[in-house]
Amino acid sequence: MKQRNRQKDIKSYKRQLVVVACRCLPLLLLLAFASYAHGFWNFGRPSKDKSLQAAGVYFNEGNYLKAIEEINSLQIQELHPRIQSRAYWYLGQSYERTMNLDKALSTYQVAVQLYPDEKRFLLALAGLYHRIGLADRGRPLFEKVLELDPGNPDAHIGLAEAFEKLGFLSLASGHYRTALESTDYKAPDLWLKAAVCLFKQGRFVEADNAAMQARDISGGDADTWLVLARISFQQGKLTQALDRLDRADKISPGRKDIVIRKSLWLGTAGDIKNARSAAMRVLSKNPKDPLALWALAWLEMKAGRVSDSTASLKKISGNGSSFIMDAASAMLSHMQKVREK
Repeated sequence: MKQRNRQKDIKSYKRQLVVVACRCLPLLLLLAFASYAHGFWNFGRPSKDKSLQAAGVYFNEGNYLKAIEEINSLQIQELHPRIQSRAYWYLGQSYERTMNLDKALSTYQVAVQLYPDEKRFLLALAGLYHRIGLADRGRPLFEKVLELDPGNPDAHIGLAEAFEKLGFLSLASGHYRTALESTDYKAPDLWLKAAVCLFKQGRFVEADNAAMQARDISGGDADTWLVLARISFQQGKLTQALDRLDRADKISPGRKDIVIRKSLWLGTAGDIKNARSAAMRVLSKNPKDPLALWALAWLEMKAGRVSDSTASLKKISGNGSSFIMDAASAMLSHMQKVREK
């Protein structure tokens, strides 16, 4: 009896399975057709994932224009969030690296709205604001990154540079110090930035120590020796300043800002001959260089060669920044008054 009932149950179960299969058959056929149709209509056309991968390859190769073209063909707003973030990143970075800063800015702004907690977009937008002279707009974004990641060195560096640009030098120094801590004090470029910030505050001993740390780690490039030279000069250590400037000049011979500074400092030390030779090094490459002409005019005046000084100043007229031309005009006026007396 029990076996007969079990057989009835099995037959009933099989009938139910057949009914369910028949009811689901149209839906299964529809899904199969949709899948086939999708494959048919997209046959030979790359998927959006593959197109973004191609954009990534172009980006990594430095072919930013092709990366932009590839991403813009994807209709980025319709991408799945999984890949949309990468698309915005490649696009913003490509615009920025091709100096299309307006489009880079708008791309990052959209990305920050869509991904408010993604640090790379916050840092990129903040950094671009800082780059185009809007440090006050970048500051809150750097602060948002520090809310998400209190030890983030890029955010601390960004805030340090923003505060330095805005004139809050003590706050800037604090962020440079925190950024240095995060690198175990092994980043020479950060030491040098910290040194310049301390130098601006007149904290020359601390600035010198920081710049020396940069020198000890990196071996000392021209910029490091130039900062060290400027610190010595402001401390009144002219011999040391000139020695450090000589080191910078040997590393980057012919660099105009170093050579002209050398000319002026040698003139201050009373070494007119070598000071004049330094100025002539610049003028031999560009006889109309306004800074070198001004330095030469100043040296000739110190040596009492008024006519030679006047000749150099007259060459500056219409050939330099308004500051240099005003300085030249003031010097000419002064010499004219001296002659009249």
